[in-house]
Amino acid sequence: HEVPLIAVFCFNPGIMTITDIDQPRTSVVGGGSVYPAVQNFLLSCRNEGLGCVLTTLLCYEEPAVKELLGIPEDWYTCAHVPVGYPVLGGHGSISRRGIDEMVSFNSWR
Repeated sequence: HEVPLIAVFCFNPGIMTITDIDQPRTSVVGGGSVYPAVQNFLLSCRNEGLGCVLTTLLCYEEPAVKELLGIPEDWYTCAHVPVGYPVLGGHGSISRRGIDEMVSFNSWR
């Protein structure tokens, strides 16, 4: 219920190699290399007993966020992670779908 930290992850597309830039669609590669770093941050927070979640909602207010934090114009925000202590004092159990529900071989499902 309290968020003492919001980590804001940024990238500069001018210094990135965007390998799918010539595709006739929106790039899904550009900026994507930041997300493994965000995942490591999430795992590290969890290891320390902190609660956190990846969100991109501040991107809707990127100009205001950049002004507030002094982020240079040629850098973009791409992930925002609110971090805090779980209200109930810990994390609940993790339930995941089985791998057979998530993975297919040699075809698309």
